[in-house]
Amino acid sequence: PGAENFLLLAGGSTDPQLKYFLARAELKGVPVLPLLHAPKSNPAISWDLDGQEMTVDGKVITPKAAFIRQDVFRQLASKRQTDGHDARQWKAAVDGWVISTPSIRRFNRGFIMREAVNKPLALIWAKEFGFRIPRTIIANDIDTEKEFCAENPAIYKPAAGGDLCRELMPKDLKKIKTPSLE
Repeated sequence: PGAENFLLLAGGSTDPQLKYFLARAELKGVPVLPLLHAPKSNPAISWDLDGQEMTVDGKVITPKAAFIRQDVFRQLASKRQTDGHDARQWKAAVDGWVISTPSIRRFNRGFIMREAVNKPLALIWAKEFGFRIPRTIIANDIDTEKEFCAENPAIYKPAAGGDLCRELMPKDLKKIKTPSLE
């Protein structure tokens, strides 16, 4: 898609509605950036709350609009709880970024922010209110996390909440278990 004139379509690659949406967009000539995580691969996403930029596979994205769905199909197929957890974290990160970026039009507003608390969005609102928040990134890419931890003191917290906040050092990233893509 062009630099700023495309639709961001986020969710799971096996979602039948997203597959249909992509096919219709292609038929109508609508430029789409599919931000789809698949059973064996995930695009590397990173959101720097300081600059309010989202990168996908290392490139800054600036969509005009977004349609976001939580992937329920991977867990239904795999029966693994980690796949459901991964999908929830993915959606929380993308929801928070899209909602905190007023220039992005949201098509499925009623389904965005289905979480009780969206931690990334709460940090953005706190910052806008005038609270000082620490340098924060939201990422699913271990290399981005290692680079960040090498330059900054860090804590680890899932994007959708839950779990405990704990200090995160570069050596600790080796201990983080990411969901199996097998």
